[in-house]
Amino acid sequence: MDGTRVDIINNIVSRLMDPPDPDQHVVILSGSAGSGKSTIAKSVASILAEQKNVLAASFFFAWDTAEHNHIKSLPTTLARQLADYDDCFRCLLVKLITKDRTGILDMDPHLQFQKLVVELLAQVPPIQTPWIICLDALDECRKDRGALCLWWLSDNMDKIPMNIRFFLTGRPNVPQYLKFDKLLSLVYEIVLDDLNAS
Repeated sequence: MDGTRVDIINNIVSRLMDPPDPDQHVVILSGSAGSGKSTIAKSVASILAEQKNVLAASFFFAWDTAEHNHIKSLPTTLARQLADYDDCFRCLLVKLITKDRTGILDMDPHLQFQKLVVELLAQVPPIQTPWIICLDALDECRKDRGALCLWWLSDNMDKIPMNIRFFLTGRPNVPQYLKFDKLLSLVYEIVLDDLNAS
């Protein structure tokens, strides 16, 4: 509803647009089932897309939808949306697919993520404007409840340009995957269950 969750939405948007700590490239919103994570994610994504024009890509996992409850469709979806968002990325993607002889569209999703997303983002000329990638409800990824997606990010974050930032949501167990991970230092976490209910 209009006028609700205003502070938390504004906090997330400001941390993604101009983080107080420039080394933090990931904002994770966690909370128990039904606490409003996906509603907040949709509001944030809407602001980033319509008001700020910085939503480069998004993927909303959904437990009960076949094409959205598995990580295998994530890399190609992100690549397609990034191509729609930026002409330079589109040219790089078209060139890669046109010249590809490896069957990249049939590869393991982790390799697709590296080739279609990470390596192409690294070739885009440096810019200051943030590009935000929103991944909602990681815990609704049936295979591993989001752990694999965080591993992909951790494995590739040093190759991803500084202006690319991620907004992730999931249940409280999702951030726990980061406890001993190098990605942890790049994350700002907001726990919905710890916020004042009013």
